[in-house]
Amino acid sequence: MAALLSCRLATDEDLEKAKEVADVANEAFLAEGWASARHFKRSERFLATDIENYITSDKHGIYMVLNEAQEVVGTLMVEFRDGGKVYMGILTTKPGWQSMGVGNMLMHKAISDTKALGYKTAEIAVVENRDQLFAWYNRLGFFETGHEQVIFGECFHNNRVRILTMEKQLTETA
Repeated sequence: MAALLSCRLATDEDLEKAKEVADVANEAFLAEGWASARHFKRSERFLATDIENYITSDKHGIYMVLNEAQEVVGTLMVEFRDGGKVYMGILTTKPGWQSMGVGNMLMHKAISDTKALGYKTAEIAVVENRDQLFAWYNRLGFFETGHEQVIFGECFHNNRVRILTMEKQLTETA
């Protein structure tokens, strides 16, 4: 029997879940699996205070997938930008729930909601050499833009990581 899952945007009433959201994101980034970041990232990525700031911000939001016990099993951060663009990141699924549709649920809900709010373009950033992840985003309608950046820091293996930008049009083009 499939688990009953719900997906929604976190509100101020969910602030007590900030640590749980941060824990899920950190676990997912450092876990084994096709979507893991452990091959380029060596430390935790988020604190509960980071998540609290995303939840209470007018320019950000956190989508959560909750299981029947109301435990967080997936997260997605959105950043509402000027010019009709929304950035989507921190797409994570708790280990043990991966490859069960949680990521799809998060992306489809966020795309539907932001499109309804009038946003025209969704943007994501993907670390180079993650072919399975690029293919997954392509199936969701995202395409590579050719824009890339290199981020430096001691938290990365080799002290650097190259990020590629992908976009999806949320409105019909004439």
